[in-house]
Amino acid sequence: MFPYIMMFLLILISNLSPKRFQRYVLALLILYLIFFVGFRKEVGGDWNSYLEWFERIKIEGLKFDPESMILSNFGYNLLNALSSKLNWGIYGVNFVCATIFLLGLFYFLRELEYPLMGLLISHPYLIMVVGMGYTRQSVAIGLTLLSLVSIKKDRNILAFLLIVIAVTFHKTAAIAILYFIFSKKRKLFLSMIVIATVLLFPILVEIFQNFYGLYVKNLMISFGGKYRAFMNFLPAILWITLRKIGIFNERYGDEKIWDFMSLVAILLSLFAFANLTFGDRMLLYFYSVQMVFYDRLKSYLDTLQKPILSNIVTIGYLSAMIIWMFFGVHSDSWIPYNNLFME
Repeated sequence: MFPYIMMFLLILISNLSPKRFQRYVLALLILYLIFFVGFRKEVGGDWNSYLEWFERIKIEGLKFDPESMILSNFGYNLLNALSSKLNWGIYGVNFVCATIFLLGLFYFLRELEYPLMGLLISHPYLIMVVGMGYTRQSVAIGLTLLSLVSIKKDRNILAFLLIVIAVTFHKTAAIAILYFIFSKKRKLFLSMIVIATVLLFPILVEIFQNFYGLYVKNLMISFGGKYRAFMNFLPAILWITLRKIGIFNERYGDEKIWDFMSLVAILLSLFAFANLTFGDRMLLYFYSVQMVFYDRLKSYLDTLQKPILSNIVTIGYLSAMIIWMFFGVHSDSWIPYNNLFME
């Protein structure tokens, strides 16, 4: 437990650095987090499952038939096969996954006015729980964060390719296609998506059936889902409300994207409030709403109000982390923290 709290406090203290240096401090913290997350040992709820996955790929090898490449998380399988060939073991897989995830987060946070506050918001759940537990989905999230940055910079083809790669790690990343709805070239990409859907319809049907069977038909339950959903629901509702009364005007040029992202986050939160894993897992691709809302709100406030918001955010996310550590159903899989280089 102590290493996680110390990491949070380190990020908190770094928020006191001068604004002009924050992106450099962010880079150093991300590098440390890559080491912290990438070389963890026997940490995370799915550690044994991923270890068995690695051993299976090591024995059976990589399959290149169409079904395996499209339906069986080929990107993650390829990474396991390469790590096995290089004798890097599961740690090589985790290190590369952590690097992709955290670099995606870095490039997203770098676009914010207060990137270190964004890192503070990310730490208790997105980094600590998802990055160190949901390995495949963390890669998909890192790539979709890069996709959001690419869309903002009008690099739509790159953004689309990043989402395609993300899907090869975790199929839930397909929801990130929604990011294009308010991109500058949305008509072109919506047309491409329709064409691809028609051409790949049989495969997409099978993917949907697998997804439906896993998350809906079997009613996978996440008992902590409603609490995590509230972390998204609150800023999403506040964003929509403040936009309605004229706050957050067209200052950044991407407000319509975040209007839509907030609406989707609210909708998915309704599923997560019912403890449905479907809503809980899909909301991860809209976690960025939290970072953007608090960043824009802080930039809107005056000098005296900024520290008040910072304190509220700090207390809220620190409390969420501590409550999860003590009462989380699976938190014992993260405690104690252990690292390959700590032995």
